[in-house]
Amino acid sequence: MKKEEEKIIKIIENIMEEKIDNNNDKLIMDSLEFVQLISNLEKSFNIKIHPREKNLKTFNSVNRIIEFLKYKTVKVKK
Repeated sequence: MKKEEEKIIKIIENIMEEKIDNNNDKLIMDSLEFVQLISNLEKSFNIKIHPREKNLKTFNSVNRIIEFLKYKTVKVKK
């Protein structure tokens, strides 16, 4: 998942306009950044994130986003 992790970090850095790493405990973003993140993840990973899945707890760290995407991509492959 190293390549995907780098892709996620690049997406977040573009949205938040700051350098981050996957050791960040918390990502702090406003509502517009959150919407941009969801949109970019859907496009970049060819997934659909259901409205019930769109919560800040799931997307508040790089590691949580990676775990979520692992879950979503496994579901898509089935």
